[in-house]
Amino acid sequence: IARSMATGGDVVVHRYGEEADQFVRFHFPAKATPADKLAAFVVVHGGFWKRKFTVDNAGIDTLAPYIARTGFAAVEVEYRRPEGAVEDVEAALRAVRAHSQIDPRSIVVIGHSAGGHLALVAARTTRVPLLTVAVAPVADLAAAYERKLSSDGDAVEKFLGGATPSSDGALYSALSPVDHLPLETSTLVVTGEEDVDIPLDLTREFYRRIVESETRRTDKARLPPGPRGRPPQHPRRQVRLLALRLERHPQPPTRPQ
Repeated sequence: IARSMATGGDVVVHRYGEEADQFVRFHFPAKATPADKLAAFVVVHGGFWKRKFTVDNAGIDTLAPYIARTGFAAVEVEYRRPEGAVEDVEAALRAVRAHSQIDPRSIVVIGHSAGGHLALVAARTTRVPLLTVAVAPVADLAAAYERKLSSDGDAVEKFLGGATPSSDGALYSALSPVDHLPLETSTLVVTGEEDVDIPLDLTREFYRRIVESETRRTDKARLPPGPRGRPPQHPRRQVRLLALRLERHPQPPTRPQ
């Protein structure tokens, strides 16, 4: 346990595995007490699943202290790279949910780039997050392979142990969020118009397919018209492109089972 100079709160490192990269780092608000049950923002760094990018140098070092200063718990996730990343982020989310000072029903996961990919996969497999924020996620591994994303152009292939879409299409599909729609947890997709690492058109295509899948699900359910004849809203699990302000709720909204 250490005291943060940036927030005045405790910084606690928790290991969820035996390897050096298997840990999460909690940042608690200055006034937090052991009896508190805090909403938490879990941050998964990017870096194309490469070992040279870490929780300390992947450009997210100011985010956790900022979140803690607002009164929430912030959790930075480190994970093995390139192999083991999916299982590690899943284990990290379960460790956060089990922490005595975290409200297990109020966990938001934020992932950028490869971290956005991992956040989306872990949200589907663990159902831990109340909300997933995917910032320029690598959502389609086959498309990322074809575009040769990353400075070396080999990030996806190395992440998947040398597999290519032609040699193991099933593996690519199993780990591509775009192939697992509609999404089963509420998700916010964010990108920048000038992103050179994850091209804008890939994120737009991911969003287009999300909306298409949600429309199909809504149509299949044949929901009644909304108030005054307005079209029905999509189910609660829909992707919401809107600004998020997480507030503590005595009884949080019902989570999908």
